[in-house]
Amino acid sequence: MSAAVAEEEDPSFPPPKLRDGSPPVPTGVRQPSRGDTVFIDTSTMFVDDSRLPLLLLSSSGYLDVCWSPYVACELARVATREQSLATLAGRPQELRKQLTVDLEARRGEIDRVVSEHEQRWRSPDPASLTDAMSNSPSFPIRDTNDHPILAGAMAVGASFLLTGNGRDFPYGRSYEGVAFWHPDTSLTALFLTHPDVYAFVREEYEVYSAQMGAQLRP
Repeated sequence: MSAAVAEEEDPSFPPPKLRDGSPPVPTGVRQPSRGDTVFIDTSTMFVDDSRLPLLLLSSSGYLDVCWSPYVACELARVATREQSLATLAGRPQELRKQLTVDLEARRGEIDRVVSEHEQRWRSPDPASLTDAMSNSPSFPIRDTNDHPILAGAMAVGASFLLTGNGRDFPYGRSYEGVAFWHPDTSLTALFLTHPDVYAFVREEYEVYSAQMGAQLRP
């Protein structure tokens, strides 16, 4: 997704397009639209040019973006694990000291991200989540660790589950009204349908990124 402002009359600003490797926008199905409720899984949290536009869109009322405490916990676990592995790979002379310093710094970034998103993204209420989880035996997801993700999307009434995990959530499929889409594909489709929304994100992205762009990866 280009960081330039979208202006049709100015050819120096490119139109929205998919990143290399992102799945194509599917045809013949309902497209993402302004005001949709979307649920974010953990993989989406680690891609800034998906996470930050979604944060901006939710803050401005263009989308109802949701996540859950389960996603926040997974976020902390993955970010901590990756920092530990990165520190170990560097083979510092004082391993314990360096690992403590690096993990504390990463913890500060994780805390900042969780706090920012708690204020702007909606979580499912416990009763609705319990009801959705009661359907877990019939979930079409092989990995039971992903059942809470799908249950969270169902509990908030999401039209789309945005995920980078196309293996367990095959793109183009859906379950109980929740369609599985890649986050970049979803954003691109939204921007193509609503050029004003794309222009808004492009105008605000640089400043917003400076304010909210905590680093989750080492």
